Amino acid sequence: MNIKFNRKKNKWLRITGVIIVLAVVVLWIGGIYLSERYESIVRQKISENLPEAMEADFSALKINLFQRSILIKDLKVAFNPEKNACRKSSVHIAEFSIKGIHVTDLLFRNTITVNHTKIENSKAEIYSECFTRAAFKMGEQIRGEKKMHFTAINIGSLDLVGIHIVYGDSAASAETTINSTLEGIRLPLEGALSLREITTESIILGLSDIRIV
Repeated sequence: MNIKFNRKKNKWLRITGVIIVLAVVVLWIGGIYLSERYESIVRQKISENLPEAMEADFSALKINLFQRSILIKDLKVAFNPEKNACRKSSVHIAEFSIKGIHVTDLLFRNTITVNHTKIENSKAEIYSECFTRAAFKMGEQIRGEKKMHFTAINIGSLDLVGIHIVYGDSAASAETTINSTLEGIRLPLEGALSLREITTESIILGLSDIRIV
């Protein structure tokens, strides 16, 4: 009796092991397939939907189904209301990672919810006059678009690591490096989109290498 029981147990263990291995292989291949497929789709959506005052590009997009995560490398965003009118404000993000995407919220609640996001080794150059004009144009265009499919963005935590910022105008400029953590971030997407609507539960802010020119 014990011998038969052990044989059945070993058989089910082998079957379970095979199922787990197959699941791992399917998720791994699925992540590679989705990365290649959605990289081109994301590029197309960026070119079709970005406001006229913005330009954006990236070098690679990686999807990991195990972690329900997305990694974007060398993301570059430029803000310019009128080409060659003034110096562009720009942001270059070496790595932007999103982990713990809540699939059920995406599918059934029309909400983007993630556990953790991280922005590393980045540089932002913001020139007030052109950036303000670009932001105004973007706001006008977004308000004129149809209602967004998602109702809100919820982020458990956001880590900013080694973010070098240059801010200036025609008279002077200032530089600093930011290391910060924000928790409990929420951005409603219903109605007119506004950064004023962003709420956070806590902010830990660190500044270093401050320089004013």
